[in-house]
Amino acid sequence: TDTCVISVQDRAWTFYRARQKGQFAGAAFEASSDQGYSGTIRIMAGVSADDKVSGVAIIEQMETPGLGARIAEPSFTSQFRDRAIQATKWAVTKDGGDINAITGATISPRAVVEALKTGLNVYEQNKQRIAAADSKDQP
Repeated sequence: TDTCVISVQDRAWTFYRARQKGQFAGAAFEASSDQGYSGTIRIMAGVSADDKVSGVAIIEQMETPGLGARIAEPSFTSQFRDRAIQATKWAVTKDGGDINAITGATISPRAVVEALKTGLNVYEQNKQRIAAADSKDQP
């Protein structure tokens, strides 16, 4: 597996790199937030080499069925696809951002956006290292 591990504040972030014809095509990473209504929400997110989010999937959540649990539905997760990392305000609309929350459940979407934003910040700050052909040799 083509991975790159970045340590930030005692936390290891693993970026799973994708390549096309030997060139960096993007990366996927797992992120989480403990700010969900019912606890931790874990996501898997992908970013493309042109600095767009290629997708977000909810991989763990214990939110209220029919309300916060709707964060796992395509009607919520699809709005992240193809958003430019720099040009997007990573917050729910209620907080002045670009991401639509779920009616009656703002806490859960807020936690998803927080997890994604944290992971995207780590990606942005370490993009050259993540995209490198073999970052195992780099400090």
